[in-house]
Amino acid sequence: MGSGCTDLAAFNKAMGDAKTVLQHVQSEPKYAASYAKSMYLIDIGGGYPGDAQHPSFKGMVDNILRNVADINSMSQTKLQFIAEPGRYFAHGSTSLLTKVIGKNEVEAEDENGVMVDKFRYFLTDGVYGSFNNIVYDHAKVSCPAVVHVSSLPGGGSSSGKVETAEAQAAGENETKMCRSMLFGPTCDGFDLIGEFPLPELEEEVSYLLWEGMGAYTQAAASRFNGMPLPKKWYYSVSEPYTGATPSTSSSASHSKNKTVTLD
Repeated sequence: MGSGCTDLAAFNKAMGDAKTVLQHVQSEPKYAASYAKSMYLIDIGGGYPGDAQHPSFKGMVDNILRNVADINSMSQTKLQFIAEPGRYFAHGSTSLLTKVIGKNEVEAEDENGVMVDKFRYFLTDGVYGSFNNIVYDHAKVSCPAVVHVSSLPGGGSSSGKVETAEAQAAGENETKMCRSMLFGPTCDGFDLIGEFPLPELEEEVSYLLWEGMGAYTQAAASRFNGMPLPKKWYYSVSEPYTGATPSTSSSASHSKNKTVTLD
């Protein structure tokens, strides 16, 4: 199966087709002698979500195991099964930190015709960069965590607090949520990441932390309009990186509040 497929029926169809071909080859004398023994490898393919908590994940795994057992039970030869779980391993390996570099307030009405606050923000990355997965991989990015940064006196490192999407939704800080359209840094109107409910952000002070950005992001990113690709920083999941660049502890994406250090 292809990348991003979570349709159980699609896996059933593909593995059912493999079973049918195998049965035909093993039952036909004219094929059995030449091909039956050489047809022992079945590639299940990929498409597995990168998050084991994904609502489709358990059903997908159970479904595949049932199909594997079914094919094994009818085969006259010993079979081997392989898969391509690249997304599963890469998805959660990377988080992306983007800075707000531009801001516009626009007039907008809600569904009841009431005027509401709506903002357009321009970030340091967009669909021509890491978010190309929105275009090419049909990705649906989740609401990012907000990182507000305040400069420390004396020119030292800045510090900030991460407000996760869960904390924002729960209204822990009683912050007014606004309709926010997020754009990349290019001059192209197509460079739209999406619209999210976020507290009001500030230029050069607010950052957005995006989780699950390890699969089909940097692999196809470009420098369109001369925009640089994001820097990469690596840290151990057991010992947080403590350099002068953006760093979070291994549990930062799961906690309500975490401190990040920014250069």
